[in-house]
Amino acid sequence: MLKIGEFSSLSQISIKALHIYDERGLLRPEHVDKFTGYRYYTMKQLPRAHRIMALKGLGLSLDQIGLIINQAMNIDELRGMFRLKQSELEQRVREEQERLAMVEFHLRMIEVEDNMPELNVIVKEIPSFAALYLRFRPVEHQIPTLGEEINELIASGEIAHTGQWMGGVYGEKVNPDDYEFAFIVPVTEDQSG
Repeated sequence: MLKIGEFSSLSQISIKALHIYDERGLLRPEHVDKFTGYRYYTMKQLPRAHRIMALKGLGLSLDQIGLIINQAMNIDELRGMFRLKQSELEQRVREEQERLAMVEFHLRMIEVEDNMPELNVIVKEIPSFAALYLRFRPVEHQIPTLGEEINELIASGEIAHTGQWMGGVYGEKVNPDDYEFAFIVPVTEDQSG
C-alpha cells in the first residue's frame, strides 16, 4: 500500500487532484484508515491514474472522463481517441506555422519597405514585342528565386533576350496575402510561343 503522497509522486497527480478524483468516483483509494482518515493506494491503480491524466490531456471534463473510465473503455478505443486528438493537434500546428510564416513575411516586407528607394513610375505606350511571360501566385521567396533563375538562363544563353526584363504585380488593389506577379522577358521572335 502507498500513502497518498507516495502515490501522488508516482502518478504525477497532485494530492488535491487525488482528493477531487476520489470525490468524483474517478479514482478511489484502495483503503481509507477508519481512525486517521489516511488514504492508501496500490500500484495496480497507476494505469487508471494514467488514463485519467491522458483523458484530461485531451481536454475532456471530469464528468466526461468519469463516463469513459467507468465504462471500462478498451485500449483500441482509447488509442483511437488519442490518434484523433493527435491529428487535430497536428492540424492546429500546421495552421499556426502558416500564420507564423505570414507574420515573418510581413515583417520582412516592412523591413524592405524602409530600405526601398523612391521609384518614379512612368506610364507609356511601347510597341509590341515577343516575350516570355510567366504569371503566377507567389509563395514565400518564390519571386527572388525565379528572378535568379531567369538571370541564370539569360547568362547561359538559353534565353536570347532582346531587352531589359521586368516583373510586376497585377491588380489595382494588391492584397499581400493573395496577389499575382508576372515576369516579362523580351526575346527574339523564334523563342516566343
